[in-house]
Amino acid sequence: MPLSRLRATLAPALALAVISPFALAQDQSVAPAQAVPKWLVNCTNTGADGALQCNMSQSVVLTATGARILSVTIQKPGGQDDPTMMVTLPHGLFLPTGVRMSIDSEARKTLEVQTCEAAGCYAGLVIEPALLEALRMGNEFTFVIKDMQKRDITLTLTLDGFADSYATLPRSPIPE
Repeated sequence: MPLSRLRATLAPALALAVISPFALAQDQSVAPAQAVPKWLVNCTNTGADGALQCNMSQSVVLTATGARILSVTIQKPGGQDDPTMMVTLPHGLFLPTGVRMSIDSEARKTLEVQTCEAAGCYAGLVIEPALLEALRMGNEFTFVIKDMQKRDITLTLTLDGFADSYATLPRSPIPE
């Protein structure tokens, strides 16, 4: 097969292969129906010291592809009074605007995207008592991010089950 014909044949396939799952989600609001219905608690003791490390999380995935486009993980680190939250986002964001966070339509905070690597981009924070109480009492946890064309993308998690899952989280041991 001549090289020019091979290029013409492979070009559309390659173009589709490099489109990120996030690009497929642009201009869509993802409602709790696409989110995992409850907060999941995950514990492991595979660390060097064998101590139990637990966190709770919920993700928004595209139903068509199964691609994760948002994940929120909460843990109670040892040696720290307040829990922490890590928000994992896809590539292809307009980073300077950060991540706007709201609970039941009440604006709470804008998070700065701290870093990006192969698995996605990350924004984290320490959860202060007022925010933790709002999460426990709320119904919807909404994140607004911007794509590279600066269009808003709204992603919503359910807070159904948040308080019960949080209550089961043990505090992680203090690292030595």
